[in-house]
Amino acid sequence: TKNSIMDIYHIKQLGYCTKKPRSRKATKCSTPEKLNKYLVKKGLKISLSNQLKGGVDSQVYSAELSGVKVIVKHTEDRSLHVYNPPFSEIDFFVDRENHNLDTRILKKLSSTSIKVPKIISHFPEVTTTVMDDLREEGFELMLDKIIHDELSIETAVSLGEKLAELALISRK
Repeated sequence: TKNSIMDIYHIKQLGYCTKKPRSRKATKCSTPEKLNKYLVKKGLKISLSNQLKGGVDSQVYSAELSGVKVIVKHTEDRSLHVYNPPFSEIDFFVDRENHNLDTRILKKLSSTSIKVPKIISHFPEVTTTVMDDLREEGFELMLDKIIHDELSIETAVSLGEKLAELALISRK
């Protein structure tokens, strides 16, 4: 039979090869139940609730930590656990290094005038971060505001100023 492009070509970093990715494998935190169990085992009095939108390759959950509402962001490090490179040409993933970089940026920004969630716990070995739930303070996902054409000019100007501040901070 004739092979399709999908059957033949798979990206291996920047090159192509003919091996297909291995099938998805469960990891120790690949389900909400497993993730909750892991976090409890690490000493957190936490209970994951519903999965929130906003995660592209990450899973973002609302949760309660000792009676306080929090957000849990978990990213499967598929480069190590789920697929073994090469990846298919349509595969997208956030690896451990990039998830943990995201957390380091939030920590760095916490000492600035930019409002970011406070990091409560970070588990780099399983790419999981527990942070404040800013929805409790009235914050919303900016993406929702943009999609629904609700981002005000004042907010856009403020956002531009904060992005400029972020650019300056990142150069230090």
